[in-house]
Amino acid sequence: MKTEQIPFLLLLVALGGPSAISQTGCQPLSDSDKSRLAAYVQKKYKAPITLPIAVTEVSLVPGTCYRKLQFKSEDAARHFQVDLTASPDAPVTLTLFPDFQCPYCAQMAASLAKDILPSQGDKVRLEFRYFPLAMHQWARPGAEAAACAQEQSVKYFWAMHDYFFEHQRELNPGNLRQRLLEYAKGLADFDSARFEKCLDERRTAARVEEDIALGKEIGVNATPTLFVSGERVTGARTEQIRMLIEQMSRPEELAPPAAAPAPPGK
Repeated sequence: MKTEQIPFLLLLVALGGPSAISQTGCQPLSDSDKSRLAAYVQKKYKAPITLPIAVTEVSLVPGTCYRKLQFKSEDAARHFQVDLTASPDAPVTLTLFPDFQCPYCAQMAASLAKDILPSQGDKVRLEFRYFPLAMHQWARPGAEAAACAQEQSVKYFWAMHDYFFEHQRELNPGNLRQRLLEYAKGLADFDSARFEKCLDERRTAARVEEDIALGKEIGVNATPTLFVSGERVTGARTEQIRMLIEQMSRPEELAPPAAAPAPPGK
């Protein structure tokens, strides 16, 4: 019997800042949801009608509402298998795994802010995931600092996000903390003392580790890595991203089921 194995990643998560998702609040996939996803996979991979596809296994990725779904279909001659990771929601979701010290990530951030979101913003939802690389000395403490800012408000997270990429070349392990504390003092209504205590206690270390673990689980090994409704884009490739958004936003191209409640965020 011939076996086909086609790995496929579908990341469709509601808009949110870098906040953890409680698995107890994850909405279960109904039989109707499974049928619609199976139909999508059948169309996506142009599986012949002699190979009807069904969901055979569902499991949650630890610490998230992402689901690993296994689809199988068999006939006398062939076996068809697809691995799908999904948390169904918007027609187009941009799930970004960057590193604050990565120069290509700065390019990606600029591209999203200037070229993609202004023209495509009504079609997409953006989800940010921390993925500091071990080779970058201040990327991990930077990610933890951004998560500390997020504890107060998602707008402070995005302020830190922009600061990191705008001043990337000036920052180093020796000046990072002081520069961030100085910058934080200029943020309106920001509690600098609370922020500094969060840094001292490394309260967000586990939050960052969750994103790193998720990234590794789904095969992220470089930054920036972006998933456009499941299609992987590595590097700041503006035209490819725009093309995928246009393609994925067509109702006939992608029709996943309704989503679980969105986490708090931007």
